[in-house]
Amino acid sequence: MTGPELTDALATLGWSQRHLAIRLGCHTNLPTWWVRGQVAVPRDVGDWLHELAAFHARHPAPQTWRQRAASS
Repeated sequence: MTGPELTDALATLGWSQRHLAIRLGCHTNLPTWWVRGQVAVPRDVGDWLHELAAFHARHPAPQTWRQRAASS
């Protein structure tokens, strides 16, 4: 996973780099280094993020509840 791919995946998930660091239990600077290309994203982390982002892209949050709430 490249830095731009990581940025895109985080945007799809609605996560910040800090949130990713918390989820992974790593130093908060590590995702920044990955995004900048200073350190390679580990393959398992990249694969995990690709899968999560793909799932979120295929299954967006429902929007119909807004219509029901507005008509109540």
